[in-house]
Parts: sequence; structure tokens; C-alpha cells
Amino acid sequence: VLSNNVKEIKTTKKDANIPIYQTELVYFADVGQRVYNKNRSHCGRKCKIIECRDFLNYVEQQVKSDKLWSLDAAAGNAKRLNLFEQTVTTQTLYNWVDLGLCNVKNIDLLKKAGWKTHPKKVREHKKCLGRSIDERPSIVDSRLEFGHWEGDGIVGKDHKGHWITLIERKTRMGFVFNVEDKQSIRIVE
Repeated sequence: VLSNNVKEIKTTKKDANIPIYQTELVYFADVGQRVYNKNRSHCGRKCKIIECRDFLNYVEQQVKSDKLWSLDAAAGNAKRLNLFEQTVTTQTLYNWVDLGLCNVKNIDLLKKAGWKTHPKKVREHKKCLGRSIDERPSIVDSRLEFGHWEGDGIVGKDHKGHWITLIERKTRMGFVFNVEDKQSIRIVE
């Protein structure tokens, strides 16, 4: 009786339509970034150095010849005489020299070799507005001792309304005072 209800399953041959494995699409951030960078490298204007090779060779010859022309003079002469269809600006030539894309080096350029680089001057504050908050003792930062207060000024919209806030560091208890303006005489009152 039991054998009639149980069906016997036999596999005689492998069905070609059933796949052996299943594919699953998974996103990997590094692969996505690599694809993006590759596609991004194809964007934008390509360097004109290949199109302007004859012009660049002419400029290199003039700069390295006995005439000792500057890049600007050589490029200007070529443009004035219409020697080449494709040219680039003087600034582009100097950029190519800095990047090492042509046979001219900075030492070959008489004026540029003597240029002084001027570092940016760090401008100091014109007037000292008091001690910095960084100079306060470390005991104040730890909030272990009562009696250290922080003050701040708040200015309202269109400079209407001025408030002073005082907050105690340990208990974080605060007070807000309304003052007429930002003058020190009014604040001390």
C-alpha cells in the first residue's frame, strides 16, 4: 500500500535548459569607481601637443639656437609670419615646459631661470582682540572646578538687538542678558 503512494524519481538524462549555476548581479564600489575613472579619462579636450608638433619643434629650435629667443618671442614670430596652422598660446608653452612635455627646460629660458619665487606672506592680525581660547588652562577644559565662565555675544538681524550669554563650565548653567549695543560700557553695566 505504501509503495503505491510514493513516487519514484529517476533521472535518466540531464536537461539542457536547467543551468548548472545561477548568476547574480552584485555591486562592488571599487569596480564602479574604476569604471567611472576609465570613462572619465575619455572626457574633455585632449592635449594639442600632437596637433602642434611642427610648431613646437620650431619653437624649440629658436629657443635652443644661437639667437636665444624666449618662448614668447618664438611663438609670436611664428604667429606673425603665419608659419603654422595650429599654434598654442605662450602660457601653454610655459606649462608644457614645466610638465616636461617638450625638449626645452627651464634652465634654457634665460629670464625664467632668474625668476624668484615669492612665497605667500602670512598676514598677521592687525590688532589683537584679546587672549585666545586656546590659552586657557587645562583645568578649565576638564570641567572639574566651579567658577569658570564662557561668554559670547549675539547680534540680531540687521543689527537690531544684542544679547550676551554667560555659561558656567562645570554646571553648564547659563544666563542671557539683553544689552543696547555692543559697546564695552553697555556690556559692563
